[in-house]
Amino acid sequence: MRLPRAGPMRVTGAPPGTLAASATPDARGTAPAQRAGLAWPVVPLVLTASYVAQPQVIPWIGAAIAGIGVLGAVALALDARAGWRAHAALASGTGALAFAVYARTLSPTTDVADSLELQVVAHLLRFAHPPGYPLYTLLGRGFTAIPIGDIAVRMNLLSAVAAGAAVAVLYLVAARLTGRAPAALAGALAFAFSPAFWSQAVITEVYALNVLIVTAVFAGLTWWAAPAPCVRRCDGRLALAAFAAGLGACHHVTIVFTAPLAAGTVLWRDPGLVRQPRRVARLAAAFGLGLTPLLYFFVRWPAVYGRPATVGEVLRYVTASDYGGLFDPAWPWRDASRLWMVAIDVVTQYGPIGIVLAAVGVAWLGRRSAGWAAAWAATWLAYAAFRAGYHAWDGWVVLLPAQAILGVWIAAGLAAVAGAAERATSRLAATAHAAGVALAWTAALAVPVAQLWSHGQELDRSAGWSGSAIVVDPQLGSALLYPQLIEGVRPDVAVAYLDTPSGRETLAAAATRAAPVFLLGVRPPAEGAYHLRSWGPLVELGQSPWQAPGTVPHPVGHPLPGGPAVTLVGFALDPGRGLVAGADVDVTLVWQRHAPGAGGGTPAPRAGDRVWLALTAAGGVPVALDAGEPVDGLFPFARWGPGEVVSDRRRLTVDVTAPPGRYDLVAAVAAPGEADDAVRTRATRIGTVTVGPAGSGLAARVGRPVVADWDGRVRLLGCDAPAAVRPGDPVEVVLYWQRLAHAGTADRDTAAAMTAAVGAGTAGRVEVGLPGTEGWPTGAVTATRHRFVVPPGVRAGRLPITLTVSAGGTRLPRRGLHGLIWRTSPLPIGSVTVRTGSPGLDAPRAFADGIRLVGLRADRVLTPGRRAWIGLTWEARQAPQGRYKLSVQLLGADHGRLVNVDRELLHGARPTNTWRQGDLVRDWFPLDVPADAPAGGHWLQVQLYDGTTREPLAVLDGDGRPADTRVLEGAYVAPTAVRPIANATDVGFGDALALRGYAITGGAPAEQGGDMHVVLRWAARRPLADDRTLFVHLVHVDSGGRASLVAQWDGQPFGGAFPTSLWPPGLPIDLPVTLAVPPERPPGRYRLAVGWYDLATGARLPRADGGDAFEIDVPERP
Repeated sequence: MRLPRAGPMRVTGAPPGTLAASATPDARGTAPAQRAGLAWPVVPLVLTASYVAQPQVIPWIGAAIAGIGVLGAVALALDARAGWRAHAALASGTGALAFAVYARTLSPTTDVADSLELQVVAHLLRFAHPPGYPLYTLLGRGFTAIPIGDIAVRMNLLSAVAAGAAVAVLYLVAARLTGRAPAALAGALAFAFSPAFWSQAVITEVYALNVLIVTAVFAGLTWWAAPAPCVRRCDGRLALAAFAAGLGACHHVTIVFTAPLAAGTVLWRDPGLVRQPRRVARLAAAFGLGLTPLLYFFVRWPAVYGRPATVGEVLRYVTASDYGGLFDPAWPWRDASRLWMVAIDVVTQYGPIGIVLAAVGVAWLGRRSAGWAAAWAATWLAYAAFRAGYHAWDGWVVLLPAQAILGVWIAAGLAAVAGAAERATSRLAATAHAAGVALAWTAALAVPVAQLWSHGQELDRSAGWSGSAIVVDPQLGSALLYPQLIEGVRPDVAVAYLDTPSGRETLAAAATRAAPVFLLGVRPPAEGAYHLRSWGPLVELGQSPWQAPGTVPHPVGHPLPGGPAVTLVGFALDPGRGLVAGADVDVTLVWQRHAPGAGGGTPAPRAGDRVWLALTAAGGVPVALDAGEPVDGLFPFARWGPGEVVSDRRRLTVDVTAPPGRYDLVAAVAAPGEADDAVRTRATRIGTVTVGPAGSGLAARVGRPVVADWDGRVRLLGCDAPAAVRPGDPVEVVLYWQRLAHAGTADRDTAAAMTAAVGAGTAGRVEVGLPGTEGWPTGAVTATRHRFVVPPGVRAGRLPITLTVSAGGTRLPRRGLHGLIWRTSPLPIGSVTVRTGSPGLDAPRAFADGIRLVGLRADRVLTPGRRAWIGLTWEARQAPQGRYKLSVQLLGADHGRLVNVDRELLHGARPTNTWRQGDLVRDWFPLDVPADAPAGGHWLQVQLYDGTTREPLAVLDGDGRPADTRVLEGAYVAPTAVRPIANATDVGFGDALALRGYAITGGAPAEQGGDMHVVLRWAARRPLADDRTLFVHLVHVDSGGRASLVAQWDGQPFGGAFPTSLWPPGLPIDLPVTLAVPPERPPGRYRLAVGWYDLATGARLPRADGGDAFEIDVPERP
C-alpha cells in the first residue's frame, strides 16, 4: 500500500473523510514536483548558509541544521515517488535527528518536579503518584539496566528515546494527511524543537511517552483512513490505534481526549463498523491487550504494601481521583484569562508564523474533508479545554498532544503554501521552476531551523546548572520553571526543590558556594544554622553573619523609639510600575544589630518582635500597612548576631481609595501582641512618599464594568463587590469614577459637593463624598469605598446593589453615553449572593484572616485498612493576606494522631492569598485508615497554618476572638467483623434507636468500689436529625423494693465524636461505658437503667413497649 504521491492535491472518488490524492501533470506532461526534484541539492546548502549567518558558533546546532538540510534534500528528491518504504526511512531519519539533539542536550542528573520520584520508582519497582504510570515504570526499569551513566541518565534517556519515536510517528501522520514528504518533515521537526516538548525530552518525565502513545493513536487512525478497497483489509491499523489507546489509558487519563478523532474517523470513513460485532470485538481485544500494564499493580502491590490490591484501589489510582479537585471545567467561564493563557501556551511554541501556517493547514484539510478536519479540531479543543480548567502549576504539559496536532497542521499549511507556489511557477522554465520550488521548501524547513536556533541554548541541559541557585517550594516552582523552561529566561540559575537530593546538596554547599543561594517559599531545614536576608521575594542564605550594609538610597541611621537594640540603617523604595492608588510598593529596610555594649541600654530583641511599616495620611491613618517578623518570618530579631546587617523586604499595597498627595512612611518595632493603634502612636517617620494620580491603571482594576454619567460631571466606570456573603458579614463595595470635562460645572461643584450613596436591599444606604475639583482633575480616575453589613436575618438569594449620586441634597440625573437622560432613580450596579447553610457542619467555622470552613463531606464511618475521603469547602469572608497550608488528621479517642495529610489546598493551584471575598474553594483529601485502627469513636481534625512560619491559624468564636487552632468533627471506625455479644436483645426507643445487646465486664464492683465496664450495642432504625444523650444509671434496690442511685454516666456517644445524628441506619455500634462506683455501697440487688434523652429539654425517649429506660440486672461479682 503506497501513500498518496506528491503534487497538487485533489480528492479522487474517495468516500468522505479520505484524503486520497493524485499528482496532476502540467502542460509539459511531467509532475511539477518531479522537475522540482532536480534542484534538491540546493536545500542543505541554503540551510547551512543560514547557520553561517548566525552571530554565535555552536557546533552541535550547526550539525543539527545540516542534518535538517540533508533530510530536506532527500525528502524533496523522493517527494514525487515516495512510497511506504521511503516514508518509513524518512520517518526514521527524522526521529533519529530529533533523538540525537535530545541526547546531546540530555540532563546528566536528576531534575525538578517529579523526576526524582520517577527515577526512584522505576529503579525500585514501586508506585509513582497517581495515575501510577505502570507502563513508564516497567520501561524505566528496563532502561536502568543499560550500562550508560547512572540511573538518572538512563531514565532521562528513556524520555529522549520516546520523544524521538514520537517525532518519527508524527512524520508518518503528517505524510499520510498531506502526501508531501518535505511538509511532513518540517511539521514533525517544528514540533520536535518546540520548547515545551523539548524540555520534557531531556529529563525524567512521563510526557514524552504520553505523546508517543497519542501519536500512535493518530497514526493508526490516519493509516486506516485509506482508499475504500483497504478498509476491511486495514483493520489491523485500526487495531493498532485501539492498542495504543489501551496503553494510554493506563499511562495518562488525558488519552480520553483522542476520542473525538477516533469517533470522527470511524463515522466519516466506515460508519457501518459499529454494527459489525466481530470487528468491534477485535478492536476491544486490542484495547484490552493495551491495558495489560495494569497487572503491575496487582503483582507489585503485596511486595510494596504488604497486602493484595483491590480493584477499587487500582481504579482510583489509575484515574487519579485524588487530583479530581485540580480540574474545574467552569474556571475558564469565570476567568477569561485562562483562555488567554492557553493562547500564550500555543504561541510560545511555534510563534505567530507557525500559528498562521497551522490555520492555513486546518482550512486546507477542511476543504478536502470537512468532517475529518472537524474531528481533528475537536480533539485539539478537548486538550485545550482541559488545560484551561486545570489548576496544576505545570498544566502546560497536558497540552503537548495538542501541540503535536499543531505540528500536523503546520505541515498541512506548508503543503498548501508550497503547493500554491509550485502551481504558480509551473509554467516557468524547468530550471527556474526547480529553483523556485527548492527555495520554497527551504523556506518551509526554516520553521524547524528557527525553532532549533531559538531554543537550543536555553534547553541544553547537558552541562547541568551553574551560577546562582534557588531552593523553592514545589508548589511555587511554576513561577520560575515556566519562564525558564518555556521562554528561556535565566537558564544559568539552578532551581532545586527542598526535599530532593539536589535541594539538600545546594543547601549544604551554601557556605562554600561561589554563587549565591536563595530560598523561595521554604524554610531552612535547620533553624538557627543559617543567616538570612531579603532580596525582593527571594531570601539569600549564608552560614555567617552578613556585614557591610553598603550604600543605602535613603539613610536613617538611628534606633526606633521603644524598639530593641537594632538600628534602622536606611531603606530603599521600588515602586514597580508607579506609586499610585491600588499599586504595590516594595520597601527594603536595612537593619543592623547593636554591637555588645552599644545601644544605650535599649533592650535586647525579644522573640516575636515585629517590623511595623505603614504609609500614613494626615492624622496618622494608614493607607498601606505591613507587619511581621523580619525576612518573611524566617529570621527573627532575636537570632541576629552582634553587628549583623540584615536587609528585609516589605511590601505595601496602597489603598485603592487613597487620593493623590504626599504620605509619611513610618516604621516601628512592635512588641509581641501589641495592638496596631498603640504602635501607630509611637511610629517614627523615616521618609515621605508621593502617591500620584491613578490614571487608566486604576480603571483596569474594575471587576464589574458599569458605565453611566451624572449630569456631565462624573462617570462611573464600574465597581468591585464580593461574589457572595453570609448574613451578618461586612460588605465592601468599591466604585471607580472618572472626572468629566463639562463647561459650567466648576461653580456648581464648589457650591454643592457630590456624594455617592450605595444601597443593598435591607442593609440601608451608605453615603461617601466624592472629591472636589481641586483634588480631582479632569480625566483622572479615583475610587470610593462603601461599607455596610448584611442584616443577620436576610434569607439566601440575591442582594441587589444600587447607586445614587447627589449634590446639595438633590439627586443628579444620570445619562447614557449618548446624552439621553434616563432617570434619577437608583442605578442597579450589580448584586451579591447571600449564602446560608454549611453542609456537614452544624455552623460555618471561622478562621482568622477572613477564611471560613463552610462545608465538610466525609465518610463518617471508617473501615480499617481502607481509604476515606474528606471533602472540604472553604469560603473567603474577606480577601486573606497569608498563604496557608492545610493539615487533615485522623485522631484516636485520646486525640493521638493516626493519619495526617499535609499540603496546600488544590495542591497549591489556588493559594489562599489569591482568594477574593466570596470565593468558594472545594478540595478532597484521602485518608488511609490504618489496618490496626481501634474500633470506636475518633476525631477528624482540620487545621490551617502559615506555610512559612508553620504557625497555626486561629479558629474564632462567635465574637471573633481566637478560641482554638483546630476544627474537630467526629467519625466512627467500625470493626472489621461484628462479634457476638454476651446478651442479645432488641429493645426499641421510639422509632429511631434500638438496643441490640449488652455485656457487663466482671459484674457489680466489690465492697471497696471500683470501675464497672458496660458495652451497649446500639443501632439506628432511621436517620436522626438531632443528637440524643445517653444515660446509664446503676441503681441499688433494697429489701423493701426501694431504689436509690449509686453511680451514673450521662453523655454523648464516644464523648461527642460520633453523635446519634451521624449514625447510619442498621450499623451495629458498640458503645463502651465506664461507671465509677463509690467505695461504700449497701448490700442488695443492683440493676442498670439505660435510656436516651434530649439534653435541651430533659425529655426522655420513650420505649416502644412502654417506659423510658431498659433495666438490666447486674450479677454480683464472685
